[in-house]
This record gives sequence, C-alpha cells and structure tokens, in this order.
Amino acid sequence: WYAAPSIGLSPDSQYIAYIRNVNASKNIYIKRTSGGAAVIQRTFRGGCLDVSYSPDSKSLCFTDNTEGNDNIYMMNATEGSAIQQITSTVSNETGGVFSPDGKNIYYTKAETYSRTVHRNGVDVQVPTTRYYIWGYNKETALSTQYGDGFTPCPFPDGKKLLITRSNTETGNGEIWTYDLKTGLETSIIAQPDKSYSSPDISPDGKIIVIVGITSESKTRPINLDIYTVKTDGTALTQLTFHPGQDVSPKWSPDGKEIYFISERGSQHQEWGIWKMDYKKNL
Repeated sequence: WYAAPSIGLSPDSQYIAYIRNVNASKNIYIKRTSGGAAVIQRTFRGGCLDVSYSPDSKSLCFTDNTEGNDNIYMMNATEGSAIQQITSTVSNETGGVFSPDGKNIYYTKAETYSRTVHRNGVDVQVPTTRYYIWGYNKETALSTQYGDGFTPCPFPDGKKLLITRSNTETGNGEIWTYDLKTGLETSIIAQPDKSYSSPDISPDGKIIVIVGITSESKTRPINLDIYTVKTDGTALTQLTFHPGQDVSPKWSPDGKEIYFISERGSQHQEWGIWKMDYKKNL
C-alpha cells in the first residue's frame, strides 16, 4: 500500500485535504471538517499521490507524477493556482511534510541502483531501490540527506522524526525515530511477523498512530488495520478490526480523533474517509 499520507488535516481544524481519483485522474480536494456537501478541487494535474498541511494552515505540500516522475510541490491551500516545485531530480521524491516551524519540508527520496546477484552460476544485475529521508530548507533552498527510511513525520517539538524503515532480512516495515541534531536512531516497534508504516504523532507527542498488517486467522484474511503505540514502544493497541483495509491515519489537531482511509462501507472496495473517537477505542 502507499504509505505516505493520503489525507491532511489543517492545524486550525477547519479543513481536510485528500486525494480523489476521478476518471483515472488523481487530484487534491478540500472540504470542511464540520461537514456539508461543498468540495473544492485544488489541483488540476492528474497524478497527485499525497498531501499535507503547513503549520499555519495556509499551504499544501504534495507529490505529483503527472510529468512521469514523482516530485514535491507546494501551493496555497485555499486560493490561486500557482504551484512551487520543491524537488526536480531524476529520483522519485514523495511524502513531503512540513516541520512544526514551517521552515523545512521533510520527504522520502527513492534511489534505484543495480546490484550483482549470482544465479545459476551467472552474475545477474538486479535493480534495487533504497529509501532515504531528506529535508528541504525553504529559506535557503538547500536540501540535506539524513538517514535510511521513508514516511517522515516530525515530533511536535521539531527535534526528531518518526520514520518507517524496511528490515533488510524480513522486508517488514519498522517504526524508528531519528534525532535531527545528533543523528541518533532508535527503534520503536519491530516484529518479525508483522509490518508497520505510516506513523503520525499525537499533538502531545506521546502516542504514535500507525498502519499494521493484522495476522491471518480462521475468521479473517491478512488485513491492514490502525494501531497506536507509545513513543517508548509499549502499549501497542489495535484500534480497527473491520475486514476492509484501513490506512493513512492522521490525528486531529486536538488529539481526540483519528482520521483514516478505509474500504469499509463499500461493496466495490472504494476508499472513503472515516474518523474515530480515540478515547472511546481504548
């Protein structure tokens, strides 16, 4: 599944931005969190993949591949059509998110290279992709590489990032923290038989919401569900149990609700936006 955020909540709690696929064209749409039928289409490109809000709720950061390559862009959240391109390399850059002070944009950069594998007595070149966390400084326009991983999510104090990292042996996703000042990396949750991704930190910086693969049982197949875990790696809690896939969780600005995308409520596996009361699920 696509691990970068497919929905974004404005910090002022007024709007939700999301990716909608209409006639094979993916664009960003916005509507009020208070409800109502009014929907505003903000992009007219066709290849939008993810979206996030700036801390002041005035800008959107998003990924688009309309031109054949994944790049990060930024635009006004409510008016105008001017778009600023943040990245423009031959690599694919996705999942841009703002730092809490709005000065930086953190994103994932995928770099593909060939490695030699010995098969049936012959050396074969196999394409391999590795993912790295990068940061773009909006004031200097300089980019900085940090560590391995993808789906960066900054802590509220701006000192650390939550990242997803694939285990080199099992391939399963693990949740780590990365200290932006010291470079110290700390594992939060890693299990040999389960995979996790898409971390989002609660406004108080204490709880992480993630996507996890639920193990197969006699009554249900393998499924994607929403979990929470404390920042020290304890108290892993499964929040959703529906047979429909649940992904892309995001905390509400007040930390009382969790928004997510789900196949539930659809007979044709169509995605819809849902929300849950966090406290009632504990």
